[in-house]
Amino acid sequence: MKMQNNYILLKREDLKVDAKIAEQENPKTGTITIDISHSIRDRLNCLLQINRDSWETKPTLFQHVASFQFQIEDFEIDVRIELLDVRDDCYLNIAVDGKTKKQCVQALEDIHSRLFDKKNKMEENHVLIISYDAVSEFYCNKIFSKFAHFERLFRRLLFNIYVLNYGREYYKETMPKEIISDAKKNINSNQKKMNTSKEDRYLQEFFYALDYGALHALLFTRKWLNVDEVEKDKFISSYDNLSSVSDEELRTFILSIKPKSDWERLFQDKITIETISGDMDFVRNQRNQVAHSKTFTYLDYEKSKKTLDELIKAINEAINITENKDFLDKNLENVVNKTSEMLSKFASQMQTYFSQINFSDVLYPFAENMSRIFKAVEAGISLSNDSDNNEDEH
Repeated sequence: MKMQNNYILLKREDLKVDAKIAEQENPKTGTITIDISHSIRDRLNCLLQINRDSWETKPTLFQHVASFQFQIEDFEIDVRIELLDVRDDCYLNIAVDGKTKKQCVQALEDIHSRLFDKKNKMEENHVLIISYDAVSEFYCNKIFSKFAHFERLFRRLLFNIYVLNYGREYYKETMPKEIISDAKKNINSNQKKMNTSKEDRYLQEFFYALDYGALHALLFTRKWLNVDEVEKDKFISSYDNLSSVSDEELRTFILSIKPKSDWERLFQDKITIETISGDMDFVRNQRNQVAHSKTFTYLDYEKSKKTLDELIKAINEAINITENKDFLDKNLENVVNKTSEMLSKFASQMQTYFSQINFSDVLYPFAENMSRIFKAVEAGISLSNDSDNNEDEH
């Protein structure tokens, strides 16, 4: 298993000529080459315990190579260092060959820390640039799938909660206009789905079109919604004179409509991580480091993994609450609303129906018939009593 880091050592502008810089003559061309890397090799020999005899200077004279074994904790690893002189600067290539990728990473991390250790003075005469960072590449690749899983899981939660609460209006109800505008631009720039209506694309892709910065602003910026304005108007119009409102009533009302973030309105009862805003911001920064192949160390990996594991666990729990409790509550609320709507409509229809009936036309014949029935019944009872009396006399 092989891995390699590449560096450039830029000579500092105020660097005085090192006494150890040597001139070498190329026997083939007769030209004189200034060996800038001589002092660098001495320092590398000291840092990495390289034997002077391990160095080989190539015929071009500006290329120097050393191969040796390097001790790391409980194992040894093969190392090859190549130094290339270009004008006053040096290009340094460090390759390692170990049994496992883990061994290679450990070796490159150790060598890198020695190069940049202030005590070793490698940066005293040169500015060190890492032009290819294989260690960061290793940790970026290792953490990438966890970032991807987190993003997909979080997007699922966003769709679930916003659609549950606002339906087809989910991307319009609480979103700032600038976020909606930017998302639509991103969606409309996708040429693959131009055969689908714009509204369908907005509904399908809205949360896919938001970057971390927009999502953070959407979730954690406090604001008033239209419903808050309605409540304010309702409260004000319910009093002829606001001076009659008690301090306690006014305080309670103001607290009930104070600006809230979407996180406070929709998510806080499901995810109770107190540092959520900071955690999301940290994830955004680290994710950008990974996505753009920037420096990403072991410590970055460990902290990112820990934060992502906590967030993924919390999001899974929130999805479980949403799909097993909130969905049921919303269905029950819908049944109640539909039933109330149906009963209201039925009552309205009955009111209309009875308002069209002339009850005098209906009740008068009914009363006449009932009168005849009562008279017949009374007559029948009278005849029955007379018959019983006659029988008793005999």
